[in-house]
Amino acid sequence: MVHTVKIRDEIAAYLTKHKLSINQFAISSGIHSGTLSRVMKGQQALAMNHLTRVTSGMGLSEDYFYSKYVDECLYDSTPTWRRLRPFLLQCAALSRLDCIERVAQNLLDNLLYAPLLFEIAEELFEQKNWQAAALIYENVGASEKYQHSERLALCQYRLFLIHLGDDPQKFNRRYFAGELCR
Repeated sequence: MVHTVKIRDEIAAYLTKHKLSINQFAISSGIHSGTLSRVMKGQQALAMNHLTRVTSGMGLSEDYFYSKYVDECLYDSTPTWRRLRPFLLQCAALSRLDCIERVAQNLLDNLLYAPLLFEIAEELFEQKNWQAAALIYENVGASEKYQHSERLALCQYRLFLIHLGDDPQKFNRRYFAGELCR
């Protein structure tokens, strides 16, 4: 079995390199020391707001650990919507479509997540975050293609509107060239 470096391993390496205790880093990052200690011991999952504080405290870009966070949320623990919803919204804000794609595809193995992902797509659509919304609509639509549901119809309609954009001629060329047909 291959050991993958976890976020907590990188935090531990940072603490060692900078000769910081958990308490010192907790103060500088704004995370409660008990929470940070439990995260470091693997007793508690890292929440999205803690991830943001950790990366800030380490002087890293906000999305530095996002790929690892996807792995930790989906594979190393039971996926929880409480952690994934804010993560998806932040990924959309930072244009981390790769992470959105991985989360959506994995969550849709369980169709119970389809309505939750659809709600996020609707929220992103309202915020005019077209790329992220389209990515989720495509995944939700693909998961429901045999359901003939209202949600599937709405996904297809929203994708139509997104692809239509400001230039109907551009859409017509793409549509009739088969780029948008599935």
